[in-house]
Amino acid sequence: MERLMEQILFELKEMRVDLNEVKQSQKQLESDVRTLQEAAAELQEGQARVEQTIGRLSQSIIDSLAPYFDQITQHIDERYEEIHDKLH
Repeated sequence: MERLMEQILFELKEMRVDLNEVKQSQKQLESDVRTLQEAAAELQEGQARVEQTIGRLSQSIIDSLAPYFDQITQHIDERYEEIHDKLH
C-alpha cells in the first residue's frame, strides 16, 4: 500500500512539473502572439504609407509628363496640317 502511495505521489509530482511546463509554454505562446500582432500592425501601417507614397509619385509623374504630351500632340497636329495642306 505504501509503495502504491509513493508511486501515486511520484506521478502527481511529475504531473505538476508537466503542468508548469505547459503553463510556461502557454505564456511564451501568448507573448509570441502579441509580438506577431504588433508586427502585423506595423506592416499594415508601412503598407499604407507605401501606398500613399506610390499614389503621390504616380500623380507627380502624370503632372510632370502632361506638358510634354501636350507639346507632342500639338507638334503632331501641326505636322499633320502641313502634310494635309501640301497634299491638297
